[in-house]
Amino acid sequence: TGPDQDPSGYAVTVGGVGSRSLDPDDSTLFADLQPDDYTVTISDVAVNCTVSGGATRNVEVNADQESGVTFDVSCSSLVGDLEVNVSTTGPDQDADGYDVRLNNDPGTDMHVDVDGTALYEDLSTGIYSVTLVDVANNCSIVGSDVKSGTVAFEATETVDFDVECTQRTGSVEVSVSTSGQDQDGTYTATLVGVGSQTVTDATPATFDDVPVGEYTVTLSAIADNCSDADGDASEPVTVTQNDTSPVSFDVTCTQLTGDLRVTATTTGDDLDTGYTVSVDLSLIHISEPTRPY
Repeated sequence: TGPDQDPSGYAVTVGGVGSRSLDPDDSTLFADLQPDDYTVTISDVAVNCTVSGGATRNVEVNADQESGVTFDVSCSSLVGDLEVNVSTTGPDQDADGYDVRLNNDPGTDMHVDVDGTALYEDLSTGIYSVTLVDVANNCSIVGSDVKSGTVAFEATETVDFDVECTQRTGSVEVSVSTSGQDQDGTYTATLVGVGSQTVTDATPATFDDVPVGEYTVTLSAIADNCSDADGDASEPVTVTQNDTSPVSFDVTCTQLTGDLRVTATTTGDDLDTGYTVSVDLSLIHISEPTRPY
């Protein structure tokens, strides 16, 4: 009785007489035996089947009588377990983990952590192909991507995957556009937590091999007569893998102005009523007196 019965049946042996094959639900007759005590054994029983009361019977055969021996065999499903272990090394590991897939069937997918175990229980015995899927593109499986596991009855087969990850990086390019008068044109771009570089209108600053993530870029060394259009000279930026993220600043400058005080001190008699002051770039000239200043 039960599932997964062995269609090849069994072997029945009568001690001192011989053996015969016996189908799972059948009988056989050993005829013309001498009256005596005999041992009857059933063998070739599948691993998932058991014989109630044991596989050996003692029976007495009497003259002109038929003696009977009955073996009750119970079978259970031929199943076992498959354990898939994953170990991950390196930076920037995928926090979402992976999926384990059997026989390339998405319906069998089971989640497994980056350092974890997926257990398939009560699988039918046989050979399975085991694949680790949803592996981040900065990670790779050591050795073959597909492994095989043989599930045996009431046993646990183990399949191991080793995964190595590398840091995902991208780039940030910082550019500046300056307008207005008395431009300085040279600034300092800082990618906070990474470093600083000089940036000009003609030459952007490029930060390479930056780990993916969220950052802030600031612009400093701005002349007093210049200001960033947004007012705070700070911009957020997201670094993505194998990509260049642009950041731009618009700087506006105004005319540099200041005050010049000219003082004239005159001594003696018959003083003039005043003078005229002319400013020509860096030259200060005092000409004919016209008014005090």
